[in-house]
Amino acid sequence: MISGYRCEKYDNALANWKRVDFGYATRMGKRTESLWLNFEPSLRHDLRFVGWDFRGRQSFKRKKERWRNKFLSLPMDQRQAIVEDLNDAFSSCVENENTF
Repeated sequence: MISGYRCEKYDNALANWKRVDFGYATRMGKRTESLWLNFEPSLRHDLRFVGWDFRGRQSFKRKKERWRNKFLSLPMDQRQAIVEDLNDAFSSCVENENTF
């Protein structure tokens, strides 16, 4: 993985790598930084930061807690059936979805 600003040299040398651009504001104006990846990005490895900002993360955290409590209140056979279905759904999403 390489991070930096786009330039012809990087674009030529890393032509077969995946590039992701991120825009941000500085004192000098708007800039775009690039991230070149020589691997296919997959799922997030650190799920503590799901959400774009504090409110998004807080909302998602509360949603997880509500779903967890509802799930734990179900009888064991229903929990097991839900887990099997979710595992199947998750597997098909990973195979078919572009996560980046």
